[in-house]
Formats: sequence, structure tokens, C-alpha cells
Amino acid sequence: MHYPFGYVNNEIKGNAILYSKDSIIISKNAKLEHVLIYAPVIRIESDFTGIIQAFATSKIICEKNVSLNYPSVLAITKNDDKNGEITIAKNCKVFGGILLTAYQSNTNLTLTIEDSKIGGIVYNEGKSSLSGQFYGSIISFEMFKVINESIFINYISGFKLNDKIPEGFCFPILFKTNKLNFLSCIQ
Repeated sequence: MHYPFGYVNNEIKGNAILYSKDSIIISKNAKLEHVLIYAPVIRIESDFTGIIQAFATSKIICEKNVSLNYPSVLAITKNDDKNGEITIAKNCKVFGGILLTAYQSNTNLTLTIEDSKIGGIVYNEGKSSLSGQFYGSIISFEMFKVINESIFINYISGFKLNDKIPEGFCFPILFKTNKLNFLSCIQ
């Protein structure tokens, strides 16, 4: 039987790239450390823990209780006018970066974070709905909140922002800093 997606349930550590033309599902039992993942759609099952750098062109979904340790990245990069989104369910932890960017101005980018803990940089050239605890910086072109089926634009509520960056955090090169840090050693 042929599946149009990749299902990852292995142990993979460092110096590895997972690629799919369709989608990749990361099993909660997978053990991934410093793995690059490329696919139009990436889904991370509930209770997964690891260190990944996930790059999608359409959608990234983190189910409940996912823990992505530093220096993990969730990124949507669009070069067309189709929608792009990252959804992070309740009780997740993401330490590293979350990026949504597009090369065309008419692309609809959406970031939704439900009652989770995020540490590092959040950069979104679209709209964001955030709840939970944030340690670091948030840059979003627009904020929104859904309350009782009503959508409030440029409304901020339900999250705590602490500008205290996690220990040893390295900023991406687009954020100029004077301090250089050791990020990680991949063997």
C-alpha cells in the first residue's frame, strides 16, 4: 500500500533531512534530535518531545502536549498567494522560533497558539491569535481573538509576555545583537 505522506516513528539524531512532496506526520513515539523537516504540511502528534526544525509551505499542526526543545523552529515560508498557517494546541512548549513569512503581499498567514508556553522569537507577517506564556519577542502584523464566535481584530488578551529571553538563546541573524552564543553541537 502506498501512502501519500511520510509517517515518522523512528529515532533520528542530527545531520538528517526528512522531505516529502505532500505531508509528514511525526509520531509521538519518534525520537528526533536536530532533524530538518521539509513538507507542504507537517503534523506533530500529541505528546511528542524532541528538537526539530520544521519548514512547511502550507500548514504546521502541533497537537496537544507537544514539547519542542531549544533550538526548535516552526516555519511557514510562502512563495505563492495561497494560505499558510501554524496551529499550536493546548499545553505545548516551543523553545526556539516560530516564523511565518511570504514573498507575496496577498498571502494570508495565520498563527494560532492555544494556552501554551513559547520561548524565543515569534515573527508573523500575517495575523496571530495567542494565549499562554511567552518568553522573548513577538512581532506580528496583526492580532486577533475569537470570543464567543466573534472575531476581534487588533485585540490582545489571554497571554503573558515576559521579555526575559531563555538562558543561552541565540537570535537569528536578522535580529542584530552584539552577543555571540554557542547554539548546539551536531555530531
